[in-house]
Amino acid sequence: MTDPQARAAIAFEGETLRYAEVEQVGTYARLLRLGACDFEFKPVDALREGDAEALAIMREAVGDVFEGSTAQGVRIVLPPHSVLTWTAPFPSSQPVNERNARLTLETTLLAGADRGPSMGLTLQPLYSEGGQDWVQVIALSRQTQGRMETIGRAMPNGGMRASLSLLGAARLAAACGSESGITVALGRYAHRTDYSVVRNGNPILIASSKAESIPNAAFTLLRLLDRIGANPTAVESAFVYGDDARAADLDALPHVFANPFEPLNPLRALLVDDPDAADPFDVSAYAPVVGATL
Repeated sequence: MTDPQARAAIAFEGETLRYAEVEQVGTYARLLRLGACDFEFKPVDALREGDAEALAIMREAVGDVFEGSTAQGVRIVLPPHSVLTWTAPFPSSQPVNERNARLTLETTLLAGADRGPSMGLTLQPLYSEGGQDWVQVIALSRQTQGRMETIGRAMPNGGMRASLSLLGAARLAAACGSESGITVALGRYAHRTDYSVVRNGNPILIASSKAESIPNAAFTLLRLLDRIGANPTAVESAFVYGDDARAADLDALPHVFANPFEPLNPLRALLVDDPDAADPFDVSAYAPVVGATL
C-alpha cells in the first residue's frame, strides 16, 4: 500500500485566503483541512507591492492554519489577472535546455526586454498528445517569487510552488466530471469569468475574460469548444463555481449542451462523511484551492 502523502494549497481571491490540505492514498484523497481567512488587504497586492506588514500577517496565518501539517510545502494558487501566463507545446523529445531557451525568448517577447529576463517561470503539465507535451507557463517577477517563498516557509516543512486558479478548477472539474468525453466549467467572479475545457480527464483549454453575463459566458464556451473541434453535444459534464456562483446561474444558462450545468462541489472529489452537507454554491468557491491539491 502507498504511504499517505499530504498536499496543501492556499488560494487568493480579493481579500480572502482559502486553504486546503488533503491526504493522498493511492487514487483517493481524504480531506484534512479546509477553510478561509479574511484580511483587510488583498494578498495578491501585498505580494506584488511587497507590503511588509501584510506579508507578515499572511505568513502568520499560514503557519497557524497548517500547524502540524506533514505536507512538503504549499501550492500558492493565484488568479489569472495577477500573473503573466500562457500555454506552450513542446515536442516530447525536445531536450530541457532547448525548452528553457525557447521559454526565455517567449517571456522576453511577452513581458518586454526590461522585465522578461528578471522573471521566474513555473511550468505545470497539461497533457501530451501527438508527440507534443503541453504545459501552462506562469511567469512572476523574482521579487514576487521571493515573497511567496517567505510565505511558504511558514509551513512546517517549508517550500512553495506557484499555481493558477484556472488550472486548479480545471483539475477539480476533471475529478468530478466524466472520465471520458468533455467536461466544461465556468468560474463566476465579480470582475472576471473563467473557463475550463477538459477532455478525457486532461485540461485542454483554460481562459479568462472580463465578467460576462451567464448567456454570453455560455457562448464564449461554445467558441472555445469550436477551437478544439468539439461539438456542444459532446459535453458530458458542465459546472459552475466561484465567489459569485449562484443557483440563479443555472436557470440563466441556455440549453445548448448535452447535459445541464451543476455547481462544482469540491467535496465530491474527496473522502468526507457527507459531501452534500454544505451549500454547493458556497463551497464551489473552494474549487481552485482543492483542485490544486489533487
